[in-house]
Amino acid sequence: MLSPDGNGHASAPVTVLITGGTGFVGSHLADELLLHGCPVPVLDNLDPQVHGPGREWPDYLDADVECRRGEVRDAEAVRDELRRVDAVFHFAAAVGVGQSMYEIEHYTDVNNRGTAVLLEVLTRTPVARLVVASGMSIHGEGLYCDRDGNEVAPPERPRAQLQEGRVEFEAADGEPLTPLATPETKPTHPASGYALSKLDQEKPCLMIGAVARGMQEAMAAVADGALDPFPVITHSIPLADLGRAFDLMRARPDGFMKAVVWP
Repeated sequence: MLSPDGNGHASAPVTVLITGGTGFVGSHLADELLLHGCPVPVLDNLDPQVHGPGREWPDYLDADVECRRGEVRDAEAVRDELRRVDAVFHFAAAVGVGQSMYEIEHYTDVNNRGTAVLLEVLTRTPVARLVVASGMSIHGEGLYCDRDGNEVAPPERPRAQLQEGRVEFEAADGEPLTPLATPETKPTHPASGYALSKLDQEKPCLMIGAVARGMQEAMAAVADGALDPFPVITHSIPLADLGRAFDLMRARPDGFMKAVVWP
């Protein structure tokens, strides 16, 4: 078993908490982490919209997963879990683009405030690693190129164009644009409440993680390392390659990144 800092030496099993771990990505990650010998507690509120009115633990979740029913917005429940884990994968979120446009308070409460609660508890109960799942939707429309091969990040389609039934993106001269693979370097442009809330999950994690690292470095200079930070790790990983998620816990200690999981 490798330790979270990636030193390659045998160590006690790394306990990894997954918030929202009954979801599609979280449950697959749990399977992968269990293969690596990691104890995997899952904190999930079993939202009835997803799991039905009975709010039962799903059959597809591995029997070795430690199931904890609870809310990421509940600071005490989060604190209880953090006291006994080494790393956190933060997947808890309300999902759905259309619904987020009229259940605004709910999405903001679960995604934005839930992440804020987790981060505040982490400042007092730190772990070795925090990996937060961002999403493609924060970038809005993807990247395109025109007929000359120039990259284009198009604005939203004009209403007049949509009323005419033309849904494809067009260059200024009316020629169609060709979609490209969209890198993380594309500027963010969230176009839904859900996308905005995912960006508001990502940014505070990077910011607070960086502050924690800076505080540790400053305090180490005067107090011989009085603060244990929680470096934030990110990387773009395809859903089919969740084995790389385990490697995220062993990334270089000075890295602050996000996990953008895509199908």
